[in-house]
Amino acid sequence: VAAAAPVAITVSEDGEVAVWDLVHGERRRSFRPRLGPVASAALSPDGRRAALASTDRVVELWCCDRGARVCACFADALTAAVSHGGDVVATGGQEGTARLLDAASGRCVQELCDHGGPVNCAAFADGGRSVVTASSDRTLRVFEAYSGRCLEALQLGLDGGPLVSASVSPDSSAFLVRRCTGAEIWSRSPRERKVIAAGERLRSAEFSPDGMHIVTASAGGVGLWSAASGRKLRSIASGGGRALFAGFLVAE
Repeated sequence: VAAAAPVAITVSEDGEVAVWDLVHGERRRSFRPRLGPVASAALSPDGRRAALASTDRVVELWCCDRGARVCACFADALTAAVSHGGDVVATGGQEGTARLLDAASGRCVQELCDHGGPVNCAAFADGGRSVVTASSDRTLRVFEAYSGRCLEALQLGLDGGPLVSASVSPDSSAFLVRRCTGAEIWSRSPRERKVIAAGERLRSAEFSPDGMHIVTASAGGVGLWSAASGRKLRSIASGGGRALFAGFLVAE
């Protein structure tokens, strides 16, 4: 789901990628990338560009408005993210390296190499000036996008098992880390940790657009949490089955 527009992207088993208007529930555009199985799909914050990373080590950037491919390149990528301006793609790979790719040419412009395990997540923070990476080595790092210098390193510890994903709050003041069981909210200053959904096998965990709440999805349903206190505010039944994903809709 795009951070600043009511748009979502889906990838079907047959390889078709669809861009959806969440307000009207309509398919806005669909296209078929020239990729193997898609490992990661991400939208730019304005919903206008999509980055796709495949298991055959190909990354493609698409214009969602026109359904046209902008560029493609070979890269070790388990995950991909698009910068706020749509001009840079961040990838994280099996070999423990994150890369910044020029969105126009696919050329690698920066390598971020401090992790000791696969990089499961890469995201932009601080208005695109920083890149946040999270690895199965149980570390989260913040890099300066321009220089590639590591600015912050966070040791996440063993509680809850390996790290699955991580995201950044809209104002870049906190990180949300999802484990095999449970999730953690880490504030950057002062450095504090709050555990939420302890013991739950979460399928997703997302910040609200204003950063005040977090929504989680698990076999037990959907949970709404306070991002400030880590307190659970509400439980929502998932309609008779396991909740695979929960997110927030951005109102126009």
